[in-house]
Amino acid sequence: MKNKITKFLLTTLVALPVFGNEHDYSYSEFTPFGKYMDLREANFEGARIVGSGGQPGGNFVRANLTGANLRDANFSRVNLYEANLTGADLNGTDFTDAIFSSHTKWPAGFDHLTVGAHGPGVDYSSKEFLLNARHWDLKGTNFEGAEIKSTDFRRTNLAEANLRDANFSRVNLQEANLTGADLRGTDLSEIKHNSHTKWTGSIYSVHTKWPEGFDPQAAGAILEGQVPTDTPDGTGLVDYKREYEKAKVRLDSLKKQTDQAKKVLAGKDEKILQLGKQIEGGRETLLALKGDLKTGESNRLQLINELQEANQTLVSRMERVVRLETELAQSSQMASALEQEITSETSRLKEKTAQYAQLETTLATPHIEGWHYTPSQGWLFTEVGTYPLVFAEQSQSWLYYDQGTSTPWWYFNYSNETWMDWTSE
Repeated sequence: MKNKITKFLLTTLVALPVFGNEHDYSYSEFTPFGKYMDLREANFEGARIVGSGGQPGGNFVRANLTGANLRDANFSRVNLYEANLTGADLNGTDFTDAIFSSHTKWPAGFDHLTVGAHGPGVDYSSKEFLLNARHWDLKGTNFEGAEIKSTDFRRTNLAEANLRDANFSRVNLQEANLTGADLRGTDLSEIKHNSHTKWTGSIYSVHTKWPEGFDPQAAGAILEGQVPTDTPDGTGLVDYKREYEKAKVRLDSLKKQTDQAKKVLAGKDEKILQLGKQIEGGRETLLALKGDLKTGESNRLQLINELQEANQTLVSRMERVVRLETELAQSSQMASALEQEITSETSRLKEKTAQYAQLETTLATPHIEGWHYTPSQGWLFTEVGTYPLVFAEQSQSWLYYDQGTSTPWWYFNYSNETWMDWTSE
């Protein structure tokens, strides 16, 4: 113990950008320097992490602390953005006012939200927040009813954060990201903001206080209970939907021809397999076309050409079906064999139906990006610019996802102004 105390009093270490796993910094002052430090399995037991001025704090951005011994270490005010602490010993470690991001990796089972550190998901509800949070990642953080006065939130990520009934008086929100945030009842009357502040998809109420002359709807915010009358700016959804409708017509036609071919070609096993491969190829082509729609206007001509080729292929397949119908009419002796093969095909289709039902469960998630197909809901669209709003192609309506729900998920259907349980459809 005496040696450890002496080491703590006499040793001040300045870290270089790269370290070996044999280093022992126990019961010493450690001043990190640089990013991407490799400190795997290093010993920080009882160590005190300080900044360049000798005060608590230090830069461990993207540092590798995998398997490190941090027992009883003082990591107060340390920057742990994207740091990797997987397998580290954190028993008794002081993380007071340390900051982390959504990409910071923690040991399995460690509750990093209750150790006094700051980052996404931490609960600040009904509390006073006076820290400088510039550039912080606070996505999904709970600030409901919090007192946040004269705080610097420049370039801070507050996407999907709960700011309901919070006091944001005189807060600097220049270039901050409030996409999808809950601003119902929030006091924003004296905030600082600029054209780079993101409000798209944020929800506010009649009790929300805005700066004088500020138009929240023009900025992309949505009034609680209001049905959107237009597609949000920048989504490109109208153009993509028009092109998707063209592709869907071709896909529906292809499905009808596929069903017809399965009935006609029940006794032609080899030909059914060949036609099935061709149909699957056509399906993959259409899926690829759907993906190309997201690239925008520059790919439209290519999409149209590919759809024309798909139409020509369908005409050719229809002619082939006619020839096969003639062959089947002349083969009356094959009726018994055809009946057995139809039974087998029916069994196979039942298995496919079960697989599709399993896929519906797997794919029925509200957290989607771009266009996604589900057997029960049809095609769904959303992205960062519109979320938590989801466009349902099948019902031609906008759905608002209640982010606080899961299994079942609750949605508000703007077409009939009713709430719907995702699992009760």
